[in-house]
Amino acid sequence: MKLSVVIPCYNSADTLGVQLEALCAQTWSGPWDVIVADNGSTDHPDRVVDRYRPRLNVEIIDASTHRGASHARNVGAEAAKGDTLLFCDADDEVAAGWLAAMAAALVDHAFVACRYDIRRLNAPWLLGSRGHAQAHGLGRIAYPPFTLYAAGGSLGVRRSIHDMVGGFDVSMRYLEDTDYCLRIQCRGIPLQFVPAAVVHYRFPTQLGAIYRQSFRWAQYNVLLYKRNCQTHWADWPLWRGYLRAWVRVARVAKAVARRPSNARAAVLAERLGTQMGALKGAALYRIPPVTL
Repeated sequence: MKLSVVIPCYNSADTLGVQLEALCAQTWSGPWDVIVADNGSTDHPDRVVDRYRPRLNVEIIDASTHRGASHARNVGAEAAKGDTLLFCDADDEVAAGWLAAMAAALVDHAFVACRYDIRRLNAPWLLGSRGHAQAHGLGRIAYPPFTLYAAGGSLGVRRSIHDMVGGFDVSMRYLEDTDYCLRIQCRGIPLQFVPAAVVHYRFPTQLGAIYRQSFRWAQYNVLLYKRNCQTHWADWPLWRGYLRAWVRVARVAKAVARRPSNARAAVLAERLGTQMGALKGAALYRIPPVTL
């Protein structure tokens, strides 16, 4: 087995060095390389990569012809020399032993996902406001086909499987990883959780960034729902659930007004972004606003 680590990168020069430093500390007996797929950055990630060339088998390639993590990962996978692909993100940090644990899992499983830890790279006030997804297991899509899913920066897959499904869908600007997991599992290939492999995940810290991330995820979740479920625009139970969620948003807003704090404001930004993104998705795709 030869491994290739693929890192999509867009204006992440400030954190890319942390990830590359963590990769320098990985140990594995087999051959492996690292591909940084630059999606059109303006902050010169090539300078960061150049600093690590003496210690790491790494190269940076141009993946700027189409904006989005899907395209960057696909271009990186195409350039990779390995028969097995590991995906991680430029703003996270792989933990010690991540590479070896993922490699061991991929001997017996064709498609795997590692565990996320949120404590190392995030301020304490963020921990309670964003949840701890993928800490003890994988998420499950809440509508048919009810498959497991994992974040794109945690996945490992045999190249043959990646090629079989045509890689990540470039039309999915967001939630492309959930869509990828769904399409692979619909081919009868299960997604295996690897708790021994850990990635330290970094949350956005600015309220605007939290809002935008939640907005985009919610919008594209509606698109995923449309692709996999038959429903009518006037499906009242789905609308009712969406309207009830606004009551919870109002409660959080009231708590923020009474006792302002960074944590409460982050919860409000996340929930408001989710509601507004789902509403935009409903308008664009002509189905009720649904969320994961």
